[in-house]
Amino acid sequence: MKVRSALAKVGLINLIALGLLSFIEIWLRIAERPGENSYVPILMENPHKTGSYRLKPDLQLNTVVDGREIDIKTNSHGMSSAEIDVHKTKPRIAFVGDSFTFGCWADSFEATFVGRFAADVSYEGYEILNFGVPGYGFDDAELIIKEEVIRFQPDHVILMAFAGNDFRDTFLGLDQYTIENGVGLFDFENFAEKVSSEYHTDDTTKIGWFLSGHFATYRAFAKLRQSMGENNLSQEYLEVGRAFTDYSFWSQVAYPEVAMQTIDISLKTLGRIEQFLRENEVTFQIAAIPYKEQVYVVHPMGNGYDIRFPQKYIAEYAETHGVPYLDLLPPLRESFRKNNEALYAKRDPHLNNNGHRVIGEVLSQWFTEIGSPNRASVDDTHQHHP
Repeated sequence: MKVRSALAKVGLINLIALGLLSFIEIWLRIAERPGENSYVPILMENPHKTGSYRLKPDLQLNTVVDGREIDIKTNSHGMSSAEIDVHKTKPRIAFVGDSFTFGCWADSFEATFVGRFAADVSYEGYEILNFGVPGYGFDDAELIIKEEVIRFQPDHVILMAFAGNDFRDTFLGLDQYTIENGVGLFDFENFAEKVSSEYHTDDTTKIGWFLSGHFATYRAFAKLRQSMGENNLSQEYLEVGRAFTDYSFWSQVAYPEVAMQTIDISLKTLGRIEQFLRENEVTFQIAAIPYKEQVYVVHPMGNGYDIRFPQKYIAEYAETHGVPYLDLLPPLRESFRKNNEALYAKRDPHLNNNGHRVIGEVLSQWFTEIGSPNRASVDDTHQHHP
């Protein structure tokens, strides 16, 4: 009888615990604003069936980041920019890149760095096209340039290279995500095949992505864990991550073999983009966006790290090939230390409105100085070195 009674108590406790967890899960799902879990259905398969993916056209969605309402809109061509005709009537500048270029997380297109750039250079008569797509690496950018961007006959293509994961995404290839219900799902088999297990983390396992995609409780815990490490904007030293997916992995001084392979593949991809655009008489320019910790960390160099990496590889490539290059790390660090205002979202690696504003202003000044052939040649390019 005592054993039976004890088992009954254990069963009751488990039942209560399960009920409590179910209540918390339901409550968190109700409290979670639409799109707040970052699974916003904005993507679709590449209609050309050549790999990668595209933004859905004619989107009008709303999501929430840091408690702010965010409007997501695309035009009829699937660009995060104003409506535009394929037929060219004035000089054009096309931006290509990942979620930062797409506009995460400015309140609206006008508040993104592409939107602010467009407002600043509008007096020169340029049309601005934004082909930024979340999750893109250099290989995705190469494909969309050849399949879509070139149709619009741009005079300039500005590739916005994000230091946190663009090298990684290029290494993993065009099929690193599969698209389901408008959301990009990570291909674990592809990752495991290309990257040794010593450079994996819980977040890159199938169970980690499954839990994140299906349970609000897990997402809330992950956000809490992330925010605990982001309360101090000015950490003294950078903690280098050992995982291939860690942004800080790319700022370590001694690169492992897989990282060097990744750099080599990425730079070769940039070379193909440059050659293609040159053959089509389009000016190629590159601007590098730093990840959050590169901007906020107090000491730019420390034990095993140097925040000039991985941008240094892009800078060396650009200098060798005569490609106009802008490193946005120095102006962002200067702005943060001068004004002591956050440039990135609190619980998200992307820029806030302030960060977009600073980048938009620096980009427009840089382009005005070197972007127009009538103003300066490639040899006169002003560069911000790391």
